Amino acid sequence: MRLIIAFLFLLALSVPAKSLPYTDGRLTPEIQVEMEKNRFFYPTLGQLNDSLKSLAQRHPSICRLDSIGRSYENRTIYCLEISDNPGQDEAEPELLFVGLHHANEWSSCAVPLFYCDSLVRAYGSDTLVTRLVDERRFWFIPCFNVDGYYYSRDLNHTAWRKNRRPWGGAIGIDLNRNYPGAGAGNANDTWGGIPAPSMASHNPASEFFCGPTALSELENRAMYDFVTARTFRALVSYHNYGEYVLWPWAWAITPAPDGPTIQSIGNELANMIVKQSGSGHYTGMQQGTWYQLCSELKDFAYGYARYTKGEPCYPFGVELGLSLAPDTILLAQISRQNIKALFHLARVIDTAVANTPRIVVAPRIAAVQNGNQYDVCWSPKTAGLANGWRLWEMMKASAVLDTFGTSNPRWVMTGFTPASQGAHSGAYCLVSNYADAAVTWARTEYPYIVTVADTASFWLKFDLELNSDVLFFEISRDGLSWRQHGRFTGMDTTWDRVQVPLVEYEEQSVFFRFRLVTDGDRYQGVFIDDFYPAVAYDSIVQYPGLADTFYYFEKTASGAYYYRVVGYNNQGTGIFSSLIRVDVTMSVAEDRTDIIQPRLPTVVRKFKPVKGVRVFNILGQEVPRPDKAGIYFLRSAQGTDKIIVIK
Repeated sequence: MRLIIAFLFLLALSVPAKSLPYTDGRLTPEIQVEMEKNRFFYPTLGQLNDSLKSLAQRHPSICRLDSIGRSYENRTIYCLEISDNPGQDEAEPELLFVGLHHANEWSSCAVPLFYCDSLVRAYGSDTLVTRLVDERRFWFIPCFNVDGYYYSRDLNHTAWRKNRRPWGGAIGIDLNRNYPGAGAGNANDTWGGIPAPSMASHNPASEFFCGPTALSELENRAMYDFVTARTFRALVSYHNYGEYVLWPWAWAITPAPDGPTIQSIGNELANMIVKQSGSGHYTGMQQGTWYQLCSELKDFAYGYARYTKGEPCYPFGVELGLSLAPDTILLAQISRQNIKALFHLARVIDTAVANTPRIVVAPRIAAVQNGNQYDVCWSPKTAGLANGWRLWEMMKASAVLDTFGTSNPRWVMTGFTPASQGAHSGAYCLVSNYADAAVTWARTEYPYIVTVADTASFWLKFDLELNSDVLFFEISRDGLSWRQHGRFTGMDTTWDRVQVPLVEYEEQSVFFRFRLVTDGDRYQGVFIDDFYPAVAYDSIVQYPGLADTFYYFEKTASGAYYYRVVGYNNQGTGIFSSLIRVDVTMSVAEDRTDIIQPRLPTVVRKFKPVKGVRVFNILGQEVPRPDKAGIYFLRSAQGTDKIIVIK
């Protein structure tokens, strides 16, 4: 028979199904015999994949094998779904369990595999397991770093930690340092930050190398796409070692916004897992109070769910056992103890989610225009969450070549200051305040809408410790998640012009940011000058306290008008929408002082089609027969508009 049988016996999976969730750790004589036969057995990557395929083939009614993507060496990253109707979205709470970010942490893939087998074996005979599988959607990725595991386990390079992609004269990136960061808009929580003390590095030779940019690795991009496409209510990432249960934030010692709830659940999980010694339980703590690091999975999953999706997600990390690859005789105890925490997390997640306050995340914004009359309207991701809205109207935009000065109104910055010596042009340039183990940054104050064939440019010189201190030029569509478009380290003390084509951002609003990350000795630092495009608006008007999700304008002056909107509730001000532009062109005779007034909609319960009248939703998409609740715009053949609200 396949080696899967030996592996499953090793993990004590032949215990009668009903006893699995409640085992006290004792082994039957038969299992002890099998364990002794395979005492030093960890599955090869092929055997691990065969195990997942076998489970899906033998239990198709509750198992479905899928892939989240492929690795640098083109290996499949398998994901096993376990639910009563796999493959169907039934609006059930979804939980994700991920093993083996680090190739030498072998038992971190053995434990999720044990979970998979335990759930399918117990389903139908154990009341708790059956109910959880029927009412939850479980996802398991036992081996995330497939290339690294193959190199470490199959090829016997047992100490290997990273993946296998070459970069910068070395091989491998630490996959649990390559996520985008917490996504809260804080420069310190972004990928590549190195808070002190930290186990992260920009040196390619380091075991903790975080990669050249966020999501530089195929594996991390696959996980990013998988996590952002779904709404996971809980996530557990397994590692070795230390016997800890960890929770966000990892990037700081400051608790996450849902700190009390996540701490309570985390401590409950820790207190259910008996230590390897058989005495005492795992220790629960916030990751950042143990050691800090940026761009790991827990922070990314929590931050993306909260700030981008507006949904609760409770992620945890579990540090298994007391070594990287414990003696296989210990796997049964480690696996059985940890599965108790899985069941508890699956039981309590509904209540935690229901009681979690939500912020108002960025709505989608659009304009429905008819000449000089138009409605600016927006669609919240979660209806009824906002107590009100603030609409910003900005006019007379100017995108200029910024030569900097004593006052820099187009920028918000921490750790960068204007300096009067050594400028490329004019009297001033922007200079970093160089400090050890720090993140300094300068970000454009307002969003800029990129035009066709647009290019960002600036002049730069720098003196930095090679691969220890790094400057990044970054661009963001939302001010939360940033993408790196320039990496500078080492020494280049002559002024050079840097140009970054913006073709992928055309017709979108963006922010620009310079971010300097340091962790070592002080050098001269960074000098920046003549940046383009730095945008400012001569006139900004706010319309606060709006209850509706639209606002009507009738303009009597030509020009370009820019709009963005933000909601608020008892959690505070939410996340701004993107910026949109509305162009109004009128004859000289028509140009007058603006007339701005709200237009009240007609409320109906059911829409009756009218000949010659077209119907559009708030995104400007035509909807011939609207049958869902929402805001719609009616346009007659004569070009007149009317707003209706279907309830």
